[in-house]
Amino acid sequence: MSDPFDPDPPPQFVLQAHERLLWSGRPRQGLMFRAEDAYAVPFSMLWLAFAIFWTLGAATASLVFALFGLPFVAIGIHGFIGRFAIDARRRRRTEYGLTDRRVLIRSGKTNTEIRSLPLSTLGDVSVRQHRNSRATITFGAFPSPDGMPASRSPRRGGVVAPAFEQIENGAAVYDQLIQAQYAIQASGLGTPPNPPGSAWSPFGPV
Repeated sequence: MSDPFDPDPPPQFVLQAHERLLWSGRPRQGLMFRAEDAYAVPFSMLWLAFAIFWTLGAATASLVFALFGLPFVAIGIHGFIGRFAIDARRRRRTEYGLTDRRVLIRSGKTNTEIRSLPLSTLGDVSVRQHRNSRATITFGAFPSPDGMPASRSPRRGGVVAPAFEQIENGAAVYDQLIQAQYAIQASGLGTPPNPPGSAWSPFGPV
C-alpha cells in the first residue's frame, strides 16, 4: 500500500493533465465479517445441514432424487463459505485513489472497471469509523452498520454506492477530500462542501 501522504500514482490510474494524486490505497484484505453475517452465517449452516441430510436420505432411495438435492447443497456451501472467498477476491482486486479533482475506484483484473467521481459534483459524503481503526467513506447514501449502503452491501448483490471501504488512515483521507473540495470551490469550479465541523464525523471537526 502506498504512503497516504506522498503516494506514487498506481499504474492503473490514468491522471488528467495537471491532475495530482493525493492518496491511494486498498480496502481491508483477507477474511472479513460484516454485521449481516450475524444472521446469515447461522441460516446458511442450517440450510447446508438440512440439504446434506435430505440429499443423503434421498440417495438411499434413488440416485435421481439425490441429484435434486445437490444444487441446494451448493447454495448452502456458497452461503456458509463461498461468499467470503468471493468477497475477499473482490477486495483484493480493488484499488482506491483520491486526486485533487476526482475520487477513483478501480475494480476487477481481467475486465477492469474504473469509476471516476468529480469532486466538483460529489454529493453527500458519509464516514464510518470501524473498531479495527479503519474507516469507510461512502459517496452517496448513509452507510448501514456494516459500513456499506443499506440493503446494498456486496454480499447482497446489486449495485453498491461508491465507497472507500475499510481503509487505513480514514481520518486523514477524509480531511484531504474536504480540503480538495474547498480548493475546487475557491477556484470557482464547484459547489463548496459543508463547512468544517458542521457535518457529522466520528473524527470530530476536520
